[in-house]
Amino acid sequence: MSYVIFFDMDGVLTPQAQALELARTIGKKDKAMKVFAGQLKKQVGLEWILSKGATFLTGQPENVLRKTAQRMQMTKSVRETITQLKDASYRPVIVTNGFTEIAAAFGERIGITEAYGNSPEVVDGKLTGEISDGKLLTLKSKGDFVRNYLKDHGISRDHTVAVGNDENDLFMFKEVGLSIAFNPSKSIKQSITSSFSKAMDGQRKEFIEFTRVVDIVILNDDLSKIIPFLVPKPDKFSSQVNIDEKTIV
Repeated sequence: MSYVIFFDMDGVLTPQAQALELARTIGKKDKAMKVFAGQLKKQVGLEWILSKGATFLTGQPENVLRKTAQRMQMTKSVRETITQLKDASYRPVIVTNGFTEIAAAFGERIGITEAYGNSPEVVDGKLTGEISDGKLLTLKSKGDFVRNYLKDHGISRDHTVAVGNDENDLFMFKEVGLSIAFNPSKSIKQSITSSFSKAMDGQRKEFIEFTRVVDIVILNDDLSKIIPFLVPKPDKFSSQVNIDEKTIV
């Protein structure tokens, strides 16, 4: 039996943010930080950043995308984990809000051959600072992408897994059979703390809603920690994992 496993890229396959690393590659990290500061404070939407904030790339050669992918760090045990999953009949797929070209080149380094995201427009080998087709892969559409992918490939959601680390992965989580929040971001940790605290006080609605979306939370930065839940098959109640190594919600 085969499975499809969807991976977010930033914070999951790499501890870095590809947009900031791209800016570093072209020597414009300070400018990019100003663009992304609003998103970090939740004042500027991701859609605006992708459609308007990429102007700092204007005039840059296309090969800066691959150069960025080559310099990005890998999450601990990522290559070994992808190899184990493929040996266990999993098809790994990267789904990112960032650039497809960076994700694809990074995927080559770790053994993933499918990557989907946003593509910057290229004219005469130069980046224009625009998104090529105007169809942004953003927060909610990440879930739409996964749902359409499964429909187009005739795959049952029972044979799917998603691994992410931030709020922008929650829509993707809703579309799969098993969802894993790996080394979660500060916002996800806050959601966990809040829902548990309220549940302890008898207010269970938030806790129930959270558990409908997230099956497993792994508070660790070693990607191999997901293996016991997935091999030989997806199982959130795996007996192979010590209770102090996992948080199941």
